[in-house]
Amino acid sequence: GRVYQLETQGDISLKEAKNDSDGKLTSPYVEQLQHIENSIKKDIQQDLEGKPIYNEFLEKIHGMGPILAGGIVAYIEDINKFSTVSRLWAYAGLHVVPCLTCEKCEKDKMNDVVPSKYEGNMSTYYRLSTCTKRVMPRRRAGQKANWNTKFGTHLWKCSDQFNFQQEEKSWYKKYVSDLKRSYGFIKNEDGWHLPDEKRDEWISKGIGVTSTGKTVPMGHLNNRALRKARKLFLSHVWAKWRELEGLEVSKPWIIEHGGHSDYISPDEVLLWEEKQRGKKE
Repeated sequence: GRVYQLETQGDISLKEAKNDSDGKLTSPYVEQLQHIENSIKKDIQQDLEGKPIYNEFLEKIHGMGPILAGGIVAYIEDINKFSTVSRLWAYAGLHVVPCLTCEKCEKDKMNDVVPSKYEGNMSTYYRLSTCTKRVMPRRRAGQKANWNTKFGTHLWKCSDQFNFQQEEKSWYKKYVSDLKRSYGFIKNEDGWHLPDEKRDEWISKGIGVTSTGKTVPMGHLNNRALRKARKLFLSHVWAKWRELEGLEVSKPWIIEHGGHSDYISPDEVLLWEEKQRGKKE
């Protein structure tokens, strides 16, 4: 739609400016880009007005400006395409896939159950795989990604934006911070720190250990918290959008069938942020 065209127009303008200036943005280009960005932002804002999901949810989320909100609306376009939140997660690359490295995956390879064989229908591969260790999907050389990588990148920008907010203003920032504390992080005037004993505990579980043997548990746990925030935020977008469209809304599978009970609704988030705005006023 038009919002998607406006989003991509900004990306193209930036690339052209970088090419014209040998990869460096000179002052005139910066001024031109700021003018283009403001113009696109205004157009996106006008295009979003009247869309219920923007007026009733996205606009009210602290840190969610028209450009980020416009990208979400543009990439999803029609919420009716996603009958479950799991389908929307998969579209954004927030699903899980076989690890491809465990003993069961090696046996699958011997039986010719490999991703390259099912490029057109990866769900068939997931169904046939005997792997019980599921991991987040990664782009691999020679394999076509079965999710919208641009949408995934856009959601990463959204969670990054949440991470820049203040805990007392942004519910999603508070959510990320609470997750970090549950992982053992401690925050002081210098930022977040992971005590040595907690660091060693996570490493002993294989968390934050790269394929080369490097140990980076802080980065791994930080990314884990942001990924959870992205999934929760997208589930809220899905639920609220379908509710506003008069469509059926079900809770995530893990809540209805997986034994989890700590479901957080989008209305709870809106109520919390409304209260925080009231305190400020």
